[in-house]
Amino acid sequence: MVVAIVAPPVVTAVVAVATMAAIVAEDAVIEANYKHNKKNKDPDKYINNQNDGDFHNWKFGVSTMDKNGCGVIAVYNLLRMRGETKNLADVAYEIENNTGTLILGIFGTDPTHFGEYFRSKKIKVTEYTNLTKLEDAAKEMSTSQKIVLEIWNEPSILKGAHAVAVEKVDKIFYIYNGEYDGTLLPYNTLNEYISKSGGSLIIGYVVG
Repeated sequence: MVVAIVAPPVVTAVVAVATMAAIVAEDAVIEANYKHNKKNKDPDKYINNQNDGDFHNWKFGVSTMDKNGCGVIAVYNLLRMRGETKNLADVAYEIENNTGTLILGIFGTDPTHFGEYFRSKKIKVTEYTNLTKLEDAAKEMSTSQKIVLEIWNEPSILKGAHAVAVEKVDKIFYIYNGEYDGTLLPYNTLNEYISKSGGSLIIGYVVG
């Protein structure tokens, strides 16, 4: 016999109210962030070091982009690679507004959200969680295709993750915002960059 356990009406109501309050609070954060970020001067160029400049003054979730903005910056850079210049404030707003954050942005952008973002823009995207398959796809990429790559920073997930935009030029991969010091280094393979970090692949997206 299966016994159904039904939550008391009072408990159900409390959960519903708490959920609604959380949604309202999140919406308020998103709108406040957008209003704040729109006052900032857009970088209007590739962002290659989120620790540089004024990114401590760019809001994302309940934190700032120097700490948690790599996913937004990866999308911003990739769009520029495609010739689609877009204000950083607008990119952040679109990602926040489509449940693209992890715990109000404390842990940055949800790595599974990138595909949804590009598909919402009618941009073709293919996702890979297997590094060998991603490397094979990257080798066959056309010049118009780009990559968003999310990796663990180091072997321990406690060190967090990092998202970057990748462009291939003459069979060489260039990682934007990958070095934390503004340099743009060439890599022969994606794994060369991932291994340098000491981490591993979470997910990669071939975009375009």
